[in-house]
Amino acid sequence: MPEQDFRGVTWSFGASSASDPSQDAYEQLQKGEALRQQGHLDRALTLCQPLVARYPNYYGALYTLGLIYADKDQYPQALGLLVRAVM
Repeated sequence: MPEQDFRGVTWSFGASSASDPSQDAYEQLQKGEALRQQGHLDRALTLCQPLVARYPNYYGALYTLGLIYADKDQYPQALGLLVRAVM
């Protein structure tokens, strides 16, 4: 499984069934995280929000979307997503 290291925490992202993201979703998440790291928060948000809508239990997308909201100083939204990512 591919892994990403975000702020010292390593997350593994997988793909399989309807409740798990596809390879396309994983690639979209990678693009979203790269945009977040580059400071393109609105573009990253546009990529990651549909992933969470389609795959509500995709912890990688929840985590990245939470980081995007934290980077935008929208802490209540960030906290809700980050809590969902670890539950």
